[in-house]
Amino acid sequence: MLMVMLSKGDSMKTIKVKGAKIEYVSLPLDEEVEVYKVSREDLPQNQYILVCREALEVHTKPWLCAEELHELAKQIAVKFLKVA
Repeated sequence: MLMVMLSKGDSMKTIKVKGAKIEYVSLPLDEEVEVYKVSREDLPQNQYILVCREALEVHTKPWLCAEELHELAKQIAVKFLKVA
């Protein structure tokens, strides 16, 4: 697994990783969500990565389960739908 940490505060908003171009997308959102567009020849044209505190918490805490995981998943879904 390859993990690349980007932040919209970084001066570099586009990077290349294993043949993929990952670019920060600026959206007028009130939510604390960062959106990155992923471009690579073998991927469909509209591929995006959404980053938010709740998603990072689920990703970095594999022991989460039950109600706590369910609540985080609901919060992530709401943010995803607002971005979509």
